[in-house]
Amino acid sequence: MLNKIKKVLFSFLILTFSTLGAFAQLPIGQDKEEVKKDEHGRQIFDDKKERKGVKYNLVPLPSYDPASKWGISLINLINYYPSKGDLKSPPSTSGAMANYTTNNSWMAGVFNKIYLKEDLWRLTAFGFYGAFNTEMYLSTAPGQEEAPMGLAKVTTNIAIGNFMVERKIFSRVYLGLGYQYNGRLVEGRDSASQELLDKNHFGDEFEHMHGLRYALSYDTRDNVNYPYSGMIVKVSMDQMLGSDKQNIFLADYRQFFTLGDNVSNVLAVHAFGRFISADASRSFWSSYGRAGGIAQRGYETGRYND
Repeated sequence: MLNKIKKVLFSFLILTFSTLGAFAQLPIGQDKEEVKKDEHGRQIFDDKKERKGVKYNLVPLPSYDPASKWGISLINLINYYPSKGDLKSPPSTSGAMANYTTNNSWMAGVFNKIYLKEDLWRLTAFGFYGAFNTEMYLSTAPGQEEAPMGLAKVTTNIAIGNFMVERKIFSRVYLGLGYQYNGRLVEGRDSASQELLDKNHFGDEFEHMHGLRYALSYDTRDNVNYPYSGMIVKVSMDQMLGSDKQNIFLADYRQFFTLGDNVSNVLAVHAFGRFISADASRSFWSSYGRAGGIAQRGYETGRYND
C-alpha cells in the first residue's frame, strides 16, 4: 500500500511540474529584450524593473550517484523580492523538486530561501521525503571478526526537515539559529536482505534525529547565486536532542576568483568537513563525511562500514 501511495505522489508531482513548465514558456511572437553588458561582459540590469513581479523557471537536471545510478530531476523555481523598495537583497527563491533514478529511487520536496530588509535577515526552510535503493555489505555473524560479509539489497526511506533564521550582526557576518529533523528507516527488499538487517540490529521503525543548529558565517560574494568573486565561510554546530545527544560540527569554505577580464572564467575553491562527537546510529553513517550531495564519494554507499 505504501509503495502505491509513493508512486501516485511522484506521478502527481511530475504531472504538476510539466503543466507549470508549459505555462511558463515565452509566448510565441513575443520578442526578447536586447541584453546589455558592461565592459567585463556582465549583464546590466535595471534594478527597479528587475525586482518587479515573480519569475518562474522549470529546470530539468541529470543526476548520478554511484549507489542510486543515473536519474533526472525536475526543479520548479520561483524568484521574487518580498521587501518593497529593497534594492540590496538578493532574489528570494521558493520551489519544489522531484528526482527519479534508473534503480527506482526517488525523492520529492519543497524549499525556500528568503532575503529581507536589505539582506539583514536570511530565512531558509526545506523538507524532503524519498526512498533510495542501495546495497549494503553486512556481517553474516556480527561479533565474529572472521565471519563472511553478506550483500543486502535495501531501501532507505528518508525524511528531512530544516528551518534556519540568520541575522547580520556585523558587515558581512551572520549569526544563525535553526531546527533540523532527520528520520530514516532501512528495509530489506527481499527476505534474505531483511534477515541480514535484523542480525545487524537495524530497527523496523523510523529512527528519528532532531536538534538545534547554531551557525556563524562570513559572506563577501558579489552575487549569492552566481558569484564572480568573494568567499563564504560557514561554521556550525548541531546540538542533537532526545536519546541521540551527540554534537555535529560542520565547516564549509568556498571562494571564487574571476580569471582575467572574462567573467566566463571563474575558479571556485571548496573545502568541507563534518565531525561528530559520539558514535552515530548505523542508519546515518552514509551521511557523514560528505557535503550533503555537493561532494561525491568515489564508491557506493554501503560498500564500506566502520
